[in-house]
Amino acid sequence: AKLKFKHHNDDDGEHIENIVVANTHLFYHPKADHIRAMQAYVVCKKIDEVRRPKVRDDVGCATTSSNPHSQEDYDHCHPIIICGDLNSDPLSGASQLLFTRSVGPAHHDCWKYLNEYQWEMGNTDYLTKHQYIGNDVGATDLAYEE
Repeated sequence: AKLKFKHHNDDDGEHIENIVVANTHLFYHPKADHIRAMQAYVVCKKIDEVRRPKVRDDVGCATTSSNPHSQEDYDHCHPIIICGDLNSDPLSGASQLLFTRSVGPAHHDCWKYLNEYQWEMGNTDYLTKHQYIGNDVGATDLAYEE
């Protein structure tokens, strides 16, 4: 989505007309931090496509600039807001990628279950058996009172 400001200037005094808002819901499984990091990467790539202004090429087609990583190109990007359910803590691979633009091969948890995780681990029986769901630890009965 793109939002338009009525009147707003950035830190350099330039008028901001658009802001890009992205919303996502990353994969939930506790042993799938590597999946969430890859999803965050794909989200960032798509946001980057949307936030860079389009220019016209030699035949009049709208494209991004000829050098998509030039400083000039990024100087004219729309600001972004990323929100949603990341199913991640601040030290996760997805958060590391969003905060620092990289996640290394030695990241403490991101790649921990890369060779162990299987899609079948996402079913309810596995999650209940390994107490990821269905236990009473920390559970409370909610009562609504007027």
